[in-house]
Amino acid sequence: MKSKQTPTINLRSESAVVIRGAQTLKKLMSQAHQTFADWEEIAAGLEDGRRECLAKTGANSVNSNAYKKLMEQWVPANGYQSTNRHLRSWLHSVYYGEHCVAIKDWYSALKPEEQLKTNYPQTVLSKFKASQLGGGAPGDRKRPSLQDANVKLQEELDTAKASIARLEREDRGPLVTRTATVEEMARVINEWLPANKRGPVAALLMQMQKSTEQPPAAPAKRARRSKPKTEPAPEPAPSEPTPEPLVIEPKDIEADCAAYITMMREMQQRWNGPSWRGQHGVSDAVVEALLERGVIVRHPVQPDTVGLSEEDNGENPN
Repeated sequence: MKSKQTPTINLRSESAVVIRGAQTLKKLMSQAHQTFADWEEIAAGLEDGRRECLAKTGANSVNSNAYKKLMEQWVPANGYQSTNRHLRSWLHSVYYGEHCVAIKDWYSALKPEEQLKTNYPQTVLSKFKASQLGGGAPGDRKRPSLQDANVKLQEELDTAKASIARLEREDRGPLVTRTATVEEMARVINEWLPANKRGPVAALLMQMQKSTEQPPAAPAKRARRSKPKTEPAPEPAPSEPTPEPLVIEPKDIEADCAAYITMMREMQQRWNGPSWRGQHGVSDAVVEALLERGVIVRHPVQPDTVGLSEEDNGENPN
């Protein structure tokens, strides 16, 4: 008797709207300039994805577990893996939500210089809500809904958890015990130290080891039977000079740049923020030098985050 096989669902969309939105998202991830219209194309592609996943699962709501599971698979399969659930929610609220028409009318009325500063979906949504609370006729003002308050609290909670995790990683030392093998100790310490400090620390450990080692005692010589004679008093042995502390000179900026690029490639670290760079000892001077040369670029959404350019990364960013 043949076993019943579960039919495979084709997640790859053939919709031109989905494909165009993924191409626009890829462009935004590699450049700093972004527009309200660019994000609208991305929102349109995700909205088509919502409809496709609802149809394939037969679900009536986006809160369905079957829909959520399929949508999580559809997102990376169609080139939208650079978006998280918060960004997808903001995009839906701005371009397809309950107040999407009012938001677009409000945005169109902004001055051109203000529109340039108001492109990211979260920024658009927050400024629109602020305008409804603080401007217009008294009858037009709206109180924030319970859902909006819950979303804000969840965002603050996620931010706090991320900050706590970062502080724990920065303060925690290498987790190794004295009963571990030498190889285990070396591996853990090597992984914990920033790349630009591993060499100097190893050199200092070698010097400290040499300064604590005592030379083996020379074997006693057999006494000769000879006529006793007066020997001159032996001169006191010169005391060993106290080793000077090792002065670790800062590495050349070129070497630091090369070490930073090598470390990102070996760790497959496409993007990294100030916390990660501080943990690995990457100075601001190195970042600025590589930005000027075009080796790394700033993230279009998070200016403090940088990553390898497409030419130096060896692959297209997703």
